Amino acid sequence: MRRAPRRARSEAGAGTGSTALTWQTYGVPLYPDHVSEFLSDAWFADIADRAASASVPDGVTFTVEQVVEGDPAIRWQLHLGPDGVELDRDPPAETDIRITTDLETATEIRAGTISAQRAFLGGQLRIGGDIKALMANRETLAALAPALGLT
Repeated sequence: MRRAPRRARSEAGAGTGSTALTWQTYGVPLYPDHVSEFLSDAWFADIADRAASASVPDGVTFTVEQVVEGDPAIRWQLHLGPDGVELDRDPPAETDIRITTDLETATEIRAGTISAQRAFLGGQLRIGGDIKALMANRETLAALAPALGLT
């Protein structure tokens, strides 16, 4: 059973009663069934195609890196900017935000069996970098999450 997206107050609308849609639903897979095997070359190609067609609000310039720990670790970055969203599988060390999980947790988040929020609260997901930048861009990231897996 799919749950309707929950509404959360937007920072700009706090106190005014306005809301912004966030697609951070619990227990719902983040990717359609036709998406390739998680973290495979085909999966990255699919995400890169989705990223290329995504748009970013004016003035947003932000980089998010995801690290899946293992042997070897898998890391990639999404660069959000005036030209849209770009996936980089061989990223530089610099990033605004770094999200780190192990493979099991990343797979559970991808499958929708655990939310990113629950994984964070349980210590299975770590966030590093500029938290102020993350908070300032949270609505943009929430809007891109279903297509790009940024949960």
